[in-house]
Amino acid sequence: MKRKLYRPRRSVFRQRRVHPVIKVFGTLLICVAVIAAGFFSAMFISKHSQDNPHKAVGGSAPHSSNDKPGGGDSQQPAGDVEAPDAPKDPIDTPASLDTIRAFHLSFDALKADSLPSTLSAARKAGFTAVTFDLKDADGKLYYLFSNAQAKKVGYADGALSADTLTALMNSMKEHGLAPIPRLYAFCDDPAAKVLTDARISHTANHTWAWYDGDPNNGGKKWLNPYAPAAQDYITSLAKELKDKGAAAILLDGVQFPAQLKDAYLGEEAATVTKDAALTAFVTRVRSELGSDCPLILACTAKGALATDTKIYGGNPVTFGATVISPLLSSKVQESVEKTVLRLQGPDITSTSLAPLLQAQGFSAKQVNEAIAACVKGGAKSFILVADDYDFASYTLP
Repeated sequence: MKRKLYRPRRSVFRQRRVHPVIKVFGTLLICVAVIAAGFFSAMFISKHSQDNPHKAVGGSAPHSSNDKPGGGDSQQPAGDVEAPDAPKDPIDTPASLDTIRAFHLSFDALKADSLPSTLSAARKAGFTAVTFDLKDADGKLYYLFSNAQAKKVGYADGALSADTLTALMNSMKEHGLAPIPRLYAFCDDPAAKVLTDARISHTANHTWAWYDGDPNNGGKKWLNPYAPAAQDYITSLAKELKDKGAAAILLDGVQFPAQLKDAYLGEEAATVTKDAALTAFVTRVRSELGSDCPLILACTAKGALATDTKIYGGNPVTFGATVISPLLSSKVQESVEKTVLRLQGPDITSTSLAPLLQAQGFSAKQVNEAIAACVKGGAKSFILVADDYDFASYTLP
């Protein structure tokens, strides 16, 4: 039987013999191609990573669903890397008050809903500090001082708590304004009623309270500037405010009554002059506050010019405060010029000038004129006191 013979066909997959030189050359070409592909792939990945900075290296941190600026909800990167805080306006709180621009707010203004906008407008106008009453000319306390004497005296309705005062002063600082509380010192009817060892007494009976005028006609009691208990009381209040964050303390009413008929000031009054007693008090307060919390001393214009010093027993400019603040409402430039000359006397050391410009009822134009006159007279600083403020119309030099 015949068998059919199958001859194998040449397969298209059958390898042909390749010359060794060609084989080596081809291998080299393949290697070069692989290296080039790897190089360009690395460049592409690097560029892609730079174009997407929100993506964390290693893929361990979440990122925005939209990598374009402003797109999606940004998330905090993982690890120790923190997102930068939004920039804030710097707080302009001078170490010394020789270049301060301040304005005064009443206690009611501190509690107004419009306070933040007031602070913003003042800072925009160029003011650097704000003064405000926490113990007024009637002796009312508008802050819940922790001092035992203050607790005995009592507080005004709506007096600020410690937390509220801290928040208030922090808000002022955040607006770029140095917080400066004002305290009236010795004219203090509420304290003199209960602090019997701190008050001026009557010559007829030292256990009686002395009144500045007929008590039937609204006469007031006074704390005795000579009495250690009176000095302790005011000094403690100032120190507590400094500890709460006050940038400086404005001390007013550091004086004696205008008349002292039948007043008994104690045995020390026979040997120590009034101006020496007030100087010792100011020196003590300044020492308690330290160099980082300047003491501003308010006084009358005539007192600063030494034309009428009866209530001080001497010139208050020489009492040793960090800053002296005479109350001025007229003849501003002339008064400032004379006070500047007084501060250059041999008995004055390290005291600068910041007049209290009494501008109640002034128009914006009059306020600008008063400020300009103050600066032209030689005062680098001032404290503006008015019922209302038109900050947008003020021009500070």
